[in-house]
Amino acid sequence: MAKPKYPLERYDNPALAEKCARCGTCRAVYADNTSSVRFSYQCPSGTRYKFESFYPAGRMYLASEIYRGKLDWSEHLLKIMYACTLCGSCSELCSKVNIITPCEIIEDIRTLSFSRGKILPGHNTIIDSLRSYDNPWLQPRTSRTRWTKNLSFEIKDATKEKVAVLYYVGCTTALDPMLHGVAIATAELLHKAGIDFGILETKERCCGSTARRIGGKAIWDAYAKENIRQFNDLGVKMIVTSCAGCYHTFFKEYPESGEMKAEVITGIQYIQTLIKEGRLSFKKEVEMKVTYHDPCHLGRHTGVYEEPREILSLIPGIELVEMERNREFSWCCGGGGGVRSEFDELSEYTGNERMREAEATGASTLITHCPFCKSNLGRIESSLGVLDIVEILQQAVL
Repeated sequence: MAKPKYPLERYDNPALAEKCARCGTCRAVYADNTSSVRFSYQCPSGTRYKFESFYPAGRMYLASEIYRGKLDWSEHLLKIMYACTLCGSCSELCSKVNIITPCEIIEDIRTLSFSRGKILPGHNTIIDSLRSYDNPWLQPRTSRTRWTKNLSFEIKDATKEKVAVLYYVGCTTALDPMLHGVAIATAELLHKAGIDFGILETKERCCGSTARRIGGKAIWDAYAKENIRQFNDLGVKMIVTSCAGCYHTFFKEYPESGEMKAEVITGIQYIQTLIKEGRLSFKKEVEMKVTYHDPCHLGRHTGVYEEPREILSLIPGIELVEMERNREFSWCCGGGGGVRSEFDELSEYTGNERMREAEATGASTLITHCPFCKSNLGRIESSLGVLDIVEILQQAVL
């Protein structure tokens, strides 16, 4: 997605939020982009709660009143502003007809809420965890390297040995045992390609994305500055991520806090390069009919749509079938924006909707490239399996 036409600093002007024409464009995908009413809706919270205040247009009206000081921070107002995954669909659709970027305005309202001490209980736990453990999941720092115990080789500690490539695993991938397969597959593919890479082990900190999404922008800024300093001091040339949220944060948002000298790339983008260079090649067929789910941070927020599809088209035996809502019109998994930590019912509803859409394709497996997506979609009862694309590559290459 292109950078917003108006920088976030201008959103303190309520007139910009009032430019919302209440046209309803952000509610559904254009008719020529989907073939059914069932899978044409676009805003998870508006579709779930069915009140105007939970749609982007309603939030823009409330935002203008908040900026004017006309509304108190009631419990219901907090729910309206936080029961949103920040998927960016509203901004994507609005960009075709107007100048509003509702997703960024909602984030700004959350920053204002946070600065006033209006923090939801589930989000307060995240902030406490970040302050205590440098991750949002209440896990000790030593847990970050547990996934490496299942490797047949030793990964370099990038804080002790100079490496060209830093594999930044990310909090969610490193700390959730259900996602360790993603880290293992990524590391094994890099090792197979002969890449000189390392990890930060217990010195890896959160990228700060989770804090920013729930309004803790100052906390995010502190992480950004410290991480930029660490990356630059290490002298790495490239940073490879497993998390769409980390990639979005490094690539699009860290420039607000400082200059990061290393190139940032997602795991799938880097592996695609390694395949083109002949450093990785396919050894086995993977007979599987799959559908690809575009993560919001990877797709709408940073514009990575085609690389995963190109990779899947190259894997022998893979048949790719698209869901009705794909690429910039992808329906959110429901796992981001702090929603799962505070409004789990909305998170589960959103994930369930996506899995029903995936099932309608006739695929046997849903493929994605984001730990939040894999985690949230993977918990939904379904006939489909859920895998990260690097796990499919691991089967085909190694």
